[in-house]
Amino acid sequence: MSHRLVIAAFALTLVSAAASADTLNIRTNPFMVFGSFVNLELDVRAGNQQSIGPMLRASVVDPEFEAGLRYTYYEQGVFQPGWMLSVYAVGGQEVAGRVYDPVTFEESDELDWLARVGVNQGYMWRWDTFNLGVGLGAALGYYNSDERLAVQSDLHFSIGWVR
Repeated sequence: MSHRLVIAAFALTLVSAAASADTLNIRTNPFMVFGSFVNLELDVRAGNQQSIGPMLRASVVDPEFEAGLRYTYYEQGVFQPGWMLSVYAVGGQEVAGRVYDPVTFEESDELDWLARVGVNQGYMWRWDTFNLGVGLGAALGYYNSDERLAVQSDLHFSIGWVR
């Protein structure tokens, strides 16, 4: 059910922002496919220097996903080349390990729910509608299986299309 809600939110954002120019930046990280993941991020203009939008990452082989919201402040103006600062919050699930059931003789995934908040400082280059973003930051994640907090690095790379 939650996957349908996230997909509906993405579709609604696309439709509402398609009416005017430079209101939407559709981004992805093409290198995630090497780790069996796909991602999609939508940045919707929320003023002269900021955007806000949903982000989604999902595994193509395991029942893993993350969905959340990202706010970005652009020093040179929204979707313009220059420095940007992003703050985000995501939630999701990941595979914590495999569990063997001695009664049914089957293996299954042990799932771990997570929540993460992070900050990332980056730079965006733009050529017509195509853009490229790179950044570095940190995130604080909570994992419910062992009730632990973890500080993680946050590397950002994306290619995008401004619409």
